[in-house]
Amino acid sequence: MDDGRVLGLVADDPRAYASAHGALLVDFDAPREARTDVRSWLEAAAAIEGYSAREGKALVDAIVTKAGLVAVASGWVSALGPPARAVLAVAEAAVVAHRHGGEITVVVPEPPIAFPARNELRRLAASLCAGCEVVLHAREAFELVPIVGVDFVVDESGGSIAPPVGMRSIHARVFGAGEAYEGWRAALTKLGVHIAGGPITHVLAAPEGVGPRQILAAAHEAGLDVLEVRDAFE
Repeated sequence: MDDGRVLGLVADDPRAYASAHGALLVDFDAPREARTDVRSWLEAAAAIEGYSAREGKALVDAIVTKAGLVAVASGWVSALGPPARAVLAVAEAAVVAHRHGGEITVVVPEPPIAFPARNELRRLAASLCAGCEVVLHAREAFELVPIVGVDFVVDESGGSIAPPVGMRSIHARVFGAGEAYEGWRAALTKLGVHIAGGPITHVLAAPEGVGPRQILAAAHEAGLDVLEVRDAFE
């Protein structure tokens, strides 16, 4: 692992990637004690990680300031709106990540807030967990490109989804199985398309002359339900 590296992950669900890499997964949906103030909650997380009270307070003070939580730090967790709750989840992960330094990978699932605001949270997560490998998850590759660049966006296997020179990346989400699905993949192979991902979300490397229209036509001919087909990085 390269310390401080930031990657983008395109997948339906980031949990499999996190499990395969022994990573810390930011949990936006975890229950958090409603009648505890934000600062006390983070200090409790620091205590669990083995920090002394003094060390934990200093760490939490720094994270609260950097995360922009100063104004709500003395308020109850239950009073936080969705954006602040998402920031708290990232701050909590940052407490754990700080203990492990560069020896841990932090996977940040797609934040449960609207785009483009969730990209600001992704940038914050990379900043709070600086020194660790941070993997920012999205269901759409184009969201990640402004943060990590095309060459650092990967699929569930950890392979780059950047297209080879002279080819284009196409994001396809289809639903189907058995002969229909295999027939679609075979049709794409005949078109010279390289297929990554599946069985629902795919990133396709297509040669010149093959675009979303051809991918869509092949899916319909095979009898698949098409959820989405479009250029991945546009």
